[in-house]
Amino acid sequence: LGRSGEAAAQWPPGDTPGIFAYLRAGYPHAEACLAALAGSGARCLIYLVGDAEPLIARYRSPSVVFSTTALDIDSVAAQCDLAVCHSGLGM
Repeated sequence: LGRSGEAAAQWPPGDTPGIFAYLRAGYPHAEACLAALAGSGARCLIYLVGDAEPLIARYRSPSVVFSTTALDIDSVAAQCDLAVCHSGLGM
């Protein structure tokens, strides 16, 4: 069991760098972060906490996937090239 959750990472397909983001939907700059991630050209796996459905619908794409459950952070950390985090101590 990972420190934040137990769900396995489901990365978008491809061989571009992988970015993991753990964000809070209520954060004032969450949408700017999501727009930057979506435009990065990287494969993005995002765990978005809070009232996330409108943002998920707006930014979901073949290269940007969202998890609706907390992920096994140890596993994700071993798989990602970069992490963007706005989370708690479990991170």
